[in-house]
Amino acid sequence: RVLDKAGIDAPESEFQGVKYWRLAADESEEMPIGIYVSVLEDHMAVGAYPLASEAEFLPPFLGVEMPSSDAAERLAALNAKHGYTPFGSGYMDLHRMADEFLDPEARTARALMSVESVELDSFSEQCTTELHGMIDNMPAMSFGLTAVDVKLFEYEALFEMPAALAAEITELVAPVPQVEGKAGTLGEFAFGVKVGAVRDFVSRKAQAIVDAPYQCEEFADINEQASQLIETMNQPIPPFVNNFRGLRLSIEHLVLNPSAEMPIPEDVRGLLAVHVEQPEMFVGMAQMFLPDLSSLTLAPGEPPVQIPESLLSMPGLVAYAAMSNDAIAMSVGDDVQNQLDGFLDQDAGPSGRLMSVDYDVATYSDYQLQILDNMQQDEDEAMVAISRASLEANRDNGDRN
Repeated sequence: RVLDKAGIDAPESEFQGVKYWRLAADESEEMPIGIYVSVLEDHMAVGAYPLASEAEFLPPFLGVEMPSSDAAERLAALNAKHGYTPFGSGYMDLHRMADEFLDPEARTARALMSVESVELDSFSEQCTTELHGMIDNMPAMSFGLTAVDVKLFEYEALFEMPAALAAEITELVAPVPQVEGKAGTLGEFAFGVKVGAVRDFVSRKAQAIVDAPYQCEEFADINEQASQLIETMNQPIPPFVNNFRGLRLSIEHLVLNPSAEMPIPEDVRGLLAVHVEQPEMFVGMAQMFLPDLSSLTLAPGEPPVQIPESLLSMPGLVAYAAMSNDAIAMSVGDDVQNQLDGFLDQDAGPSGRLMSVDYDVATYSDYQLQILDNMQQDEDEAMVAISRASLEANRDNGDRN
């Protein structure tokens, strides 16, 4: 019924008593792929397979042949290890996935080799070994729902890597406060990284390739790019960039100008903090480029100072600045400056927390409805109505993401 209403021509087929539908691609294509759909006893199956390999893929897809692996047991162990719920979880072994394409005896590889233009034999054993070495820096990933409730679900994804590499990457993260998750706030963003440490990390990895270049001819470009990268990384970093440690943004309120051709803000309330190693250096360099800033006297712990309106792009905008020992912050909007001290005094997030993001679904839906209201009148009325109904439902039923 769904296929008929969508105008898709996919006649019902049957294999060993199990019904299915195949949405076939143009068989004149180099490697035609079919989309297979089957409604089984207690679930629906959807897959995409090369038409040339249908006879091999169809029995396990339809459950006529059951897999011999212990996938169910491994999923149960995965859930127990990471706290995933039975409502949804999975994993991906990237090493084994690569073998599906590189091993000529693998099912996927055989399907690819059924196409004349695909030649896997040209990928040598040396290339396979070196590719596996790359993949083993992040050999697997897992994902799953960690909580499911009437008004909440939580989702987590984990990317595995060797402990030594994980420790190196963790050291690149700067200690910056994470988002607060305040109700009614349009959106919050926090990001922290040590620029100098990132440069050193990239230089070390590039140098390792230069010292022991890949022997596979397919990776010659990587060898060349590593040499070029070292030259780039050896360039001096401007003091301002090397001083950078992170950024935080919190937007409480945003109203767009409905009469403007472009959706520009008419009213905004929020907070911005730039985390740096030496805030005084940051301010000094800013005052060199913007002489109007010379009138601002910022010092750690001192009350917020109003920013001259001549430096602001929006007429009538009220903005203040304040400084701590490791950050410079700005407030935008009436009375928002009263939140600056608390914004600057927040404790750093958990060790290794590179980035955190949060938004209030209801507030964000209201913002999207503003954009919808500002759309040109000649837009498709039916699509606008559908979008409006969807956004209003999100606003009324959603909480936070």
